Amino acid sequence: MNGEEITRLVEMLNQVINVGKLPEGTPQEIARHPAVQQFVGQVRTLQEFLLALANGNLQPELHLGGRMAGALKTMQSNLRHLTWQAQRVAGGDLNQRVEFMGEFATAFNAMIEQIRLARQELARGTEELGQQRQAAVTALQEAQTAWEETHQANQQLQEANLKLQAANQKLQEYNRQLQTQLAEIRSLQEQLREQAIRDSLTGCFNRRYLEETMEREFARAVREGYTVGVVMVDIDRFKAINDTFGHAVGDRIVMELGHSLQSLSRTGDIVCRYGGEEFLLLLPGLTAEVAVERAEQWRAAFAALELPTTGRKIRLTISLGVAIYPIDSEDSQEILRKADQALYLAKSNGRNRVELSSASRREIKKQKKPGLFRR
Repeated sequence: MNGEEITRLVEMLNQVINVGKLPEGTPQEIARHPAVQQFVGQVRTLQEFLLALANGNLQPELHLGGRMAGALKTMQSNLRHLTWQAQRVAGGDLNQRVEFMGEFATAFNAMIEQIRLARQELARGTEELGQQRQAAVTALQEAQTAWEETHQANQQLQEANLKLQAANQKLQEYNRQLQTQLAEIRSLQEQLREQAIRDSLTGCFNRRYLEETMEREFARAVREGYTVGVVMVDIDRFKAINDTFGHAVGDRIVMELGHSLQSLSRTGDIVCRYGGEEFLLLLPGLTAEVAVERAEQWRAAFAALELPTTGRKIRLTISLGVAIYPIDSEDSQEILRKADQALYLAKSNGRNRVELSSASRREIKKQKKPGLFRR
């Protein structure tokens, strides 16, 4: 028999095993051979027997010999016995044990043991449930007695509750009055706080607020890495104006300057009346160039003001000194002194002008911006 014939024979056997019949095209001399027909019949019988077992039908009889048929008959017998034992377990007999079928027997016996333990637990639970039921009956009787006592107490409580509601209404009224008073107190506290940190004439922050705030602003500038412009402002020839036109006019000029400085300042800028006709401004985040430009805006805006009084017009000017933290100094008092020196230089150079401190001026020259102060 050559290789091709062997291959065809194997394919034929696989066809018989898989579907229980010879493949199409099998030669007649092979298909009609008694041994082949017997083999096909035995395979079909085994398939039908296995299919019946797979579907749960344990009744068919296998009339074949050989080792495979014997093994299948043994498996059928074991399944029949196992079914009988399962029926016994379902009927309440938990003494069944399977001594065959290997791991399946172990699992079956473990299941029987779990059922037995569960039955014992159920019996204990039933007994405990009976005890709990009796306890519940007793508790119910006690609760009935307690309810009657509670009903009587509830009537007393309702009477007390009516009195409490009346008292609560009075308390709510007192609370509303208290909230109103607290709101008034908070408003007064806020007014007092504003009065404590604001100059009453100009509305600008006062010197006390400046002293409290300046160190905080400088510390923030160090943390966040930016400079702070410090601008000292003074009204030119203010004493002569006071002597000539009186203190009422002087106060009005100071007030106008405060309003002008505030109106041209950013939200984060701090405008303080430093004393008399002198103001100080902290400008967070501004470089020397921008701080000088802002100071020049204030100077020009105030110079454009004309305050008529007693038939005469007063020409108003201011001088401004600018220092930059921390370029000029990292000390708060020293930076004020630098701004004051720059203000003095503005006064000395003819008033109505802006001067920058020497250290900041040198810094700008390093940056090659010599024309910044030409007007």
